[in-house]
Amino acid sequence: MAEQQLTAAQDALAAAERELETARAEVCDTDLHVRLDAAQRSVTDKKLRKTEAEDRLRGAKPEEVQLRPDRAEASLRIVEAEQRRLRDEVIRLESRLTALGKSGIGELLEEARQQANQAVARRDRIRAEAAAWKLLLETLESAERDAKEAFLGPVLKAVDPFLRLLFPGARLALDEETLAITGITRDGRQEPYASLSIGTREQLSILVPLAFAVYLREKGYPAAVILDDALVYADDDRFERMQLALRKAAETVQILILTCRPRDWRQFGAPIRRLADVTAAALEFA
Repeated sequence: MAEQQLTAAQDALAAAERELETARAEVCDTDLHVRLDAAQRSVTDKKLRKTEAEDRLRGAKPEEVQLRPDRAEASLRIVEAEQRRLRDEVIRLESRLTALGKSGIGELLEEARQQANQAVARRDRIRAEAAAWKLLLETLESAERDAKEAFLGPVLKAVDPFLRLLFPGARLALDEETLAITGITRDGRQEPYASLSIGTREQLSILVPLAFAVYLREKGYPAAVILDDALVYADDDRFERMQLALRKAAETVQILILTCRPRDWRQFGAPIRRLADVTAAALEFA
């Protein structure tokens, strides 16, 4: 049995050696080594490519790539749902428009256009009125400025005689816009109105209306001056000088002095009327 196996092995070996010899006759060992080296290099290159492909696959984040189409599909479903909703809304609106058309939408549209035209016409009318009022205001302001300029010089001239009685050599300053007293010049020194004493301011505030009244009366306009408990801050000398100024103005205009101190005005040289007497006379006359 062993001999048979040995013989079989020897036969197999001999067959293999013959095949080897036959193969060597077809391809020599050198070529086989060359082919083997080439095969090994090919295997190494493919392993490297496999590694690079695996690296690229990991870098591509396959989970994220998978999520993107999922998200796109979800967005598509939302868009499709919105499209269906809008389609239904269009159908609903078309139905409503149809119903409105049957209810006289044309008449409503024409009415709305008429209202719009009326609103535009009203706006244009208001604009025209505003422009007219603006022009009137500008004209009045211009006339007021002209009147003040025309008044300023004559009033200053009219106040000079009264001012000389109170403050000899002084000159009064008035605001060109408001004609309010701004100050006085005495002995070459300008004194602002706010720096003057209360009594001096009170006396100047009486002289200016007197000058206005005299100017208006000289121009033919009716004018009168009413003083209510005036000159309460004046000393005796100033009080006497102011009475002289009032007497001078009384030559041109009527002056009414209301006072609860009649004794101060007894030397004024004008009749004194008591309110009680006037009231009694009025009742008697009635």
